[in-house]
Amino acid sequence: MSVGLPRMHREAGEKRDFLPALVAALDRAGAREIVAERGYGSGMGLTEADYLTASDKVVFGSLEDCLGQDFILQLRCPHESLFEQLQPGTLLMAMLHFPTRPKRVLKLAALGVHAVGIDGLIDDRGRRLVENLAAAGWNGVNAAFDELSKTYEQFADPGRAPIRVTLLGSGAGTSVV
Repeated sequence: MSVGLPRMHREAGEKRDFLPALVAALDRAGAREIVAERGYGSGMGLTEADYLTASDKVVFGSLEDCLGQDFILQLRCPHESLFEQLQPGTLLMAMLHFPTRPKRVLKLAALGVHAVGIDGLIDDRGRRLVENLAAAGWNGVNAAFDELSKTYEQFADPGRAPIRVTLLGSGAGTSVV
């Protein structure tokens, strides 16, 4: 099986890529070829040489080269406009958030793409195995303040009264499936 490791393109300065240790694990697991997008790992100070040292099966190519592989692995879901570039039978593994993205589920199924949501991987007690609660929480806070700054005229005024906030749903849930 060939593996594609595309970079994430949604935010300027994106730094999240998988480490060379994962590339070595993919090699040990039997990957025929590992196609990483040019610049992979550079946001974290890693070089192409770091990945080439981890596996002699690594080659570097374009985003399109990565999306043409049998198995696409990316932490964040690729932009949905890129789904059309995936071949039927491709395995896509990323943070797909299926419960809150029903149209995404339908689109991937219609394209014949087999998708695994990293965010849906759970242990025997029903707890997610991959999550970053601190980042998710701060993303929510940032989004809330971005919206508030658009609607609250005195938002940036240093003389305004403090903004009082009620926060619901903070912290990790411990539901058992």
